[in-house]
Amino acid sequence: MFNVLMNDSKLVYVLVEAIPIIALVLFTMAYRLDCGRKCALVCVAGEIVLCFYSAFIGAWMGLMIGPLAVIRSAATAYASDRMMHCIAGVYILAAWGMFFARSEFLYDFLPIIATSLGTYSLLCRDNPLLRNMTGIVGSMVWMSYYACVGGVGGALLQVIFIASTVQASWPLLRPYFERRVLTGMGFSRTG
Repeated sequence: MFNVLMNDSKLVYVLVEAIPIIALVLFTMAYRLDCGRKCALVCVAGEIVLCFYSAFIGAWMGLMIGPLAVIRSAATAYASDRMMHCIAGVYILAAWGMFFARSEFLYDFLPIIATSLGTYSLLCRDNPLLRNMTGIVGSMVWMSYYACVGGVGGALLQVIFIASTVQASWPLLRPYFERRVLTGMGFSRTG
């Protein structure tokens, strides 16, 4: 899937597939932040890195969505709740418009779904558990897209990000799990 300019060099391939590691670090940091504004700003940096990665591997739908995602994340970092919903609506409409205007393959709809989920997760800045769970589902969709376009690094990025987000979400899930599941099975917390 690499451009002809890459000349199938193994070193270039390895370097390009290593780019998502930078995005992984940024997104992992973002989803561990309590403040939604800081999360959105760190996501901006990660989305810029993924724009470059999409360009290198020739994932054009991912590259088209990337700049929109950067603008969306930057705008939502400083927007009020009402303005965030307007930004999200415009962003999702623009993303779906790009899909219908530019899609060549059936799997080109995957970045649109993933980025719509990412947009929703940014709207959940006051609910870290919902933000993380939506991010996990979005990552599963991105993983499928990268697998379709041959982006090994991008797919591995998503797998590691999912594992990291599940681990970070466990303290948020534990009280719910203990209260709902264990007591429903006849176990009590006291013994």
